[in-house]
Amino acid sequence: MLKVNLLPNAPSRAGGEKQAAAGDLRTFALGMSIMLVLLAAGIMIFHSSQTKVLDNSVAANNQRDLAVKQIKRRVADHPRVRSELQEIRARRDAIQRLEANRTGPTAMLVEVSQLLSPGGRPTNDPSEFERIQRDDPTRWMHANWDTHQIWLSSFGESERQVTIEGHGRSADDVAEFMRRLMLSEYFEQVTLERSEGAQDQDTRLQVQRFKITARVRY
Repeated sequence: MLKVNLLPNAPSRAGGEKQAAAGDLRTFALGMSIMLVLLAAGIMIFHSSQTKVLDNSVAANNQRDLAVKQIKRRVADHPRVRSELQEIRARRDAIQRLEANRTGPTAMLVEVSQLLSPGGRPTNDPSEFERIQRDDPTRWMHANWDTHQIWLSSFGESERQVTIEGHGRSADDVAEFMRRLMLSEYFEQVTLERSEGAQDQDTRLQVQRFKITARVRY
């Protein structure tokens, strides 16, 4: 009979099983370590992103708080701002009134007074005066005219339409007055509506009564 002794091989199989178990444990431990590392990395990334979101939210809240404070300051200063605006409007209105007086009815009356003053001359662009003297000398005024030869009895203005009435020492004096009105930049469409000889009630002198209309430019 053939006998087989298997005892020497038994320790070898047991040792192999122990080595396999140890290898599995190491693999499991390595896997767990990798998982822990990945988990820790994920937690750090998530924490970083949430920190950024929080920082953005804090910055946005700070901006809103600053805007609210600015609005509150403006609201608090509202009475002062209204007072300043009213003062600015009052100054603007005053300037506009002064400007209107400079280029409006007041300036027109000053112009008429200047036309009837010794040495006075119409207001206009010097280049326009040069053109008239060169191209149409008959329209130019007489420098030596005696302005005391014209008297105004009435002066009215409505919607920039002027009516002037008075009398002159002669028809030539009335014509000279009209010529100066025509040369002035303040008047246009100067028209002699009426001119007639008459006797002055106070001086008993013969005079030339007239009525002139014109359009005012201002």
